[in-house]
Amino acid sequence: MSFSIVCRPATWLLLVPVLGLALVPGAARADSLDAPLAGYGSRLHRDLRDEKVKNVGVLPFRVKKGTRPESFIAGPINTGMASRVENALIMNEPRNEENAIGVIRGAAATASRAKVGDWYTNLAERKRLFEQNYELAWGTRKVKADAFLTGLISNTGNREKTEVVIQAIYKDRPDKLVELVRFTVDSDRSLLSDLGYNFALSPRALTKARSSQERDRLAASLVRRRDEGQVIQPEQGDVASPENVGGLGISIKYDGVEQEIKPISDGVKGTEYFVPPIKAGTKFQVLLTYNGKREDKVGAVLKVNGISTWQEQEGDSINLQKWLYSKEKHLGKPDAFDGYYMDVDGKNLRPWAILSAEEYVSRVKQQNSQRVGYIDLEVFGTGGETGDQRMMISSRGMARGRGVSKPATVKEAQSQILKANYVKLRKVVAKSEDGGLIAPSEESVEAGKIEQGSLPNAALLGSLHIKYYDPATTQMQISK
Repeated sequence: MSFSIVCRPATWLLLVPVLGLALVPGAARADSLDAPLAGYGSRLHRDLRDEKVKNVGVLPFRVKKGTRPESFIAGPINTGMASRVENALIMNEPRNEENAIGVIRGAAATASRAKVGDWYTNLAERKRLFEQNYELAWGTRKVKADAFLTGLISNTGNREKTEVVIQAIYKDRPDKLVELVRFTVDSDRSLLSDLGYNFALSPRALTKARSSQERDRLAASLVRRRDEGQVIQPEQGDVASPENVGGLGISIKYDGVEQEIKPISDGVKGTEYFVPPIKAGTKFQVLLTYNGKREDKVGAVLKVNGISTWQEQEGDSINLQKWLYSKEKHLGKPDAFDGYYMDVDGKNLRPWAILSAEEYVSRVKQQNSQRVGYIDLEVFGTGGETGDQRMMISSRGMARGRGVSKPATVKEAQSQILKANYVKLRKVVAKSEDGGLIAPSEESVEAGKIEQGSLPNAALLGSLHIKYYDPATTQMQISK
């Protein structure tokens, strides 16, 4: 392959002596939600203790964008917010186990496996949530929940601010949503991408004269103008499309035939996109092409099912290694991705195979179910002197991950969150009628030598989200 892989700065690397895991980031970049979540964790604990709650789970959040109705399928944050609230609760636990509130890990996945239906609009199904047995985030006990947290994330108006409301459903009054916390944060680019927006900043946005906060405001302005049907000037940026995400184009082929990548909202550029379902046994490829709309080097993180195509890395994309593209080497030359690339040479490729839903669940015992069925592309440029590297502990950090055992105590759970980087593995429950799922083959093959380079001070230029499969989860659309 003709592309290169970015080496992360040495200060970002943590050597882990675990079989099959070479490098992981030391910490995730915090976004604008992290500080409030950490701060309100203690308040959530207080409210739950006042209600005599012993065990609590967190369900997916609704999202409202612009004038659209609330939805459970607006973007990655619908389900991602649940794990972040779980972690905020865990980090505010007392070290004394006897006084801790039991935090359930992955309540929505457990409810889905138990075939609990539309708990949000159907009271009978909501009551069924309290009948199930759930795993705690630590130890081996299974418990029933006394309460569930959910909520609403609203990004409306000029899109520069996002409001978060956290609500509780208590076992003794399941017909009510009780508001516990309400706060507003700045809509940075990481949050906009999680909300499911597609955007692409212009080259001018990454000059040294612009701060990271100014780029965030510019991205918010782009998505608002697109939603309102306004004309966007080239010097301001663009709404990301398959033809251009920060200087890269993306295309998808089934058995060598290019597929049309269509917007989910018919005729509306910049919304989430989709491609036709893939039949089992089909040869699947993703192609990235440097399109010449930028003059500088860019780096791309391409994920399939939430997993990066480089070494199956997981986490916040700014902390992951990136595929490098430059005008001199790559202009107009498509690079075809055929699987997950595990090393710079040798038998370094785990080719993709398209499996039926039944085969997938059988082979892939655990998976990042929050993004199964999606192809995500995020593109980065060199962002002046500082880029976007606000290195803090992120509430995205998960307590269980590849090569990491389940913690036995609250203290161990807290320690693992501090070390983790948005990694959580859960079993996927799939529907056979929804087409095939992409999975790595068990055998590796040679894919040629991959060069290495650098991309200093990485700054997010744009993102694009493409759905290829409709995963069976507890997400549901409230209204059309």
